[in-house]
Amino acid sequence: MSSESQNTQTRINDPKADWDSATPEQRREIIVDVAISILNEKDISHVTIRRVASQIGVGAMTLYTYVDGQQGLRTAILDRGFEIMDSHCDCDEHPKMNNHESWVEGCTNYVEFAVHYPNLYTLMFTHPLDQHELANIQSHFERWRHDVHEYYSELGIKEEDMQPYVERTTRDCWVAMHGLASLIISQRLQLNEQEIRQQIETLIERLYIEPGQINE
Repeated sequence: MSSESQNTQTRINDPKADWDSATPEQRREIIVDVAISILNEKDISHVTIRRVASQIGVGAMTLYTYVDGQQGLRTAILDRGFEIMDSHCDCDEHPKMNNHESWVEGCTNYVEFAVHYPNLYTLMFTHPLDQHELANIQSHFERWRHDVHEYYSELGIKEEDMQPYVERTTRDCWVAMHGLASLIISQRLQLNEQEIRQQIETLIERLYIEPGQINE
């Protein structure tokens, strides 16, 4: 995991010590930091306003100034989760990658994010979502859709014929990566980092649709 990803997750080291001098925005960050630290150890049912407030050392009602109750806390956790995942999956630091390499790298980082943050990943991708949360997911997967689009452009598929290829391949890719991640974090499949990457490379090779096969 990159240091950037770690910094995205935990921005304030000692919430009790920092709370009194923190700005309102920093206090909200402290709340999310503490909530995610609890989620790293327990499932979402244990991440309550009361428990978070207790770890910070303030009364539960104080937190309502910064988050809109339990649902607001959950939404803040999810927003931070997508920040962490985007940071974890960012391939922009490797500008020399070709499109295929970038896709493999992004998918590998996605699965590794699930391995590093299993409870957060489970909350993000297996619990019912509201419209705000769903929009977050759709925004994240635009980068996969872009990579797929670029790949088929390189194959010479015309823009007006592109959408069925892009939509089907992007959908199948996410289904495959989510399935792989879920199997690993549930310990039904045990793979090391090298084996995860090899599995992803194999899956992606099988996901690409050859021109002319979209209706088969």
